Amino acid sequence: AYAVAEPAPSCRVLGFRGWLLNGRAIRGDKAVDALLLSSAAFAGLSPALRSHIAKESGRLSANRTADAHCEAASRAADAADEAASRMAAADVVHGGICDRVPLVGPDDPTRVHFDVAHDAEGCFVTDQGKNNCYDYATDILTNTFAQPGRGSGVCRKTARPCVPNTCDAVRKAAESDGLVWHGNALPDALPAAGHYVSLH
Repeated sequence: AYAVAEPAPSCRVLGFRGWLLNGRAIRGDKAVDALLLSSAAFAGLSPALRSHIAKESGRLSANRTADAHCEAASRAADAADEAASRMAAADVVHGGICDRVPLVGPDDPTRVHFDVAHDAEGCFVTDQGKNNCYDYATDILTNTFAQPGRGSGVCRKTARPCVPNTCDAVRKAAESDGLVWHGNALPDALPAAGHYVSLH
């Protein structure tokens, strides 16, 4: 039997953060890397993605302490990933809450904060391929890879992007979806209801 080592710390927030096997984070383990990097599933990924994963897994395997200064944040991120994995497994067993869209988050500004592993019952993690930053920013799981304006009929359902990628066009499209323009200045207090969204 093969014993899997504790995952090496990683400072990464986006991109390859390691493997998630049976709900457990694995990172910096040469034997596991070799097995998974030679798998048929890995071969089916895009060349750019394969290159990124091979480079990052190699970096962490070569020096398991390279990102030691990020250990606490890394453990917290691993715990969130592992929790999301358990939720995804439970979702399969319990009938797919992530398919019950739209799934709308709270409107109380004191309850809106970054917690991707738990927001919308964890569906922003388990169904990430169907939801994007606009879905997450509005706190509405749609499973449509939402675009500003599409939900209010500004464009056809398959349009991506829905409107030209200009500040004015995106702002108007978001307003048509029900967002309220508050200007370019950063707020210094919570709104009375809802939450702020920054579109770039």
